[in-house]
Amino acid sequence: MLPTPEVVKARKPLRQTKETKEQPPVVDIEEHEIDPFGTDLQMPGHRNIESAANGASVTYSITPQYDDPINQLTSSRQVVRSILVNELKKMGGIKYTETLKARMSKEVGNDKTKKDSVYFKSKTGTVTNFDDIERTAVFNQQMIISRIESFQNLGSNWVVMNIESHYVNIATYKPLAGSSYMELPEDIKQL
Repeated sequence: MLPTPEVVKARKPLRQTKETKEQPPVVDIEEHEIDPFGTDLQMPGHRNIESAANGASVTYSITPQYDDPINQLTSSRQVVRSILVNELKKMGGIKYTETLKARMSKEVGNDKTKKDSVYFKSKTGTVTNFDDIERTAVFNQQMIISRIESFQNLGSNWVVMNIESHYVNIATYKPLAGSSYMELPEDIKQL
């Protein structure tokens, strides 16, 4: 004969709560709030525009999406990193520079405006493993922004109108490696 299961009774009946009105959201996010990480910016496209020495040197053009240099560099941050990762896989080690071409203007007396295109180039970044990519990319973008700011702040009165082009130039990097010792010829050894 099977044992009968015991019926478990609750000590107190569950209390019924009153329905409450729907609560308003705690945080009301404004539509145009500043986003320091650029998650609201549209990611630009890129293409390989030049290759030399059987792929040992490559130039990529990133489509400018914004007139402001900071917005352009922030929106293209992931594109530059993906380009560097792909080229590092192909080449083994790379050296690269990032270049921003900006159209600038300045007032030149008598209500005349002078316009010119100016190149802002980063320092050469060396990448031998994937951990170097983030460090060098951040440093190079900060270098470009600081060069634009110093160009504007040194009394030149130049103002950035728009970004004309954005380039990433990449070249193969093979550092010197140790090798075995070779004996010098006798005539050189005696000198």
